[in-house]
Amino acid sequence: MTEERTLVLGGGGITGIAWQAGVLAGLLENGVNVDKADRVIGTSAGAFVGAILVNGYDMKDYYYELDERRDDNDRATLSSDIYRLWQNAFVVGRDDAQKVGQMLGDIVYTRPSHMDLEERKQAVRQRLGDVEWKDILDITAINARTGDVGVFNSRSDVTLEDAITASGAVPGIWPHIRLNHSDWIDGGMVSPTNAMLAKGAKSIIILAPLADGLGMIPSVYDDAEQLSEQSHVLVIQPDSASEAEIGNNIYNPENIIKVGNAGYRQGLSLAQRIHEEYNEWVD
Repeated sequence: MTEERTLVLGGGGITGIAWQAGVLAGLLENGVNVDKADRVIGTSAGAFVGAILVNGYDMKDYYYELDERRDDNDRATLSSDIYRLWQNAFVVGRDDAQKVGQMLGDIVYTRPSHMDLEERKQAVRQRLGDVEWKDILDITAINARTGDVGVFNSRSDVTLEDAITASGAVPGIWPHIRLNHSDWIDGGMVSPTNAMLAKGAKSIIILAPLADGLGMIPSVYDDAEQLSEQSHVLVIQPDSASEAEIGNNIYNPENIIKVGNAGYRQGLSLAQRIHEEYNEWVD
């Protein structure tokens, strides 16, 4: 299959799910065919959104339903000791993404999550509803032992629910999961979107709830600059109105509808630009 158009959906907690769903709803309502992408790459929050999109759900309905389906376990905060371990990984690992990923992976063994894995999977299931693996969907996660970024898809012999659980397994917050004889953590820990996986596509739209790189790890815009040497690339990150609704804690589910609506308005406002400059997503 020729990957003419690739949609990349990044990490960003439950607010990142709502914001991306809103942006996609606004784009779709104005004739931007993000639902016709040849490939969708989902990381963490983006894994949820990608699964919903490729299954043909109404994206605006989804973030309203997400608010109704939210679980008590959706709320999380990062403790000071875990935050220091994160900081240390980025200081020691510097620009070596694999080393950073490996050190972050170590956290699940030294400071394991207090949440039971089955409890977490129930929360994931509640967010997803009735979805199926689709061939165009790739979901990222990081191997906790090696620090390598892995990709799960419909041919990976894992369930969609398990792949998404892996992609969102933030070390120190959510429990890691063992799949195919390896332990996996959140796919967004060393890259906000893993956009470089889209290399080779003719046109790429990247939704990045978190656009900045961590430590010396490249930002979304660094990745986009490299990709633009071969591809037509658009990066969409929260505008000021969306940022105001998201607030300081991306794991706080209290403001989901307002975040989704801010994303929706942003999608509506972006649609005309895409019609004019990225018309390959309109045909």
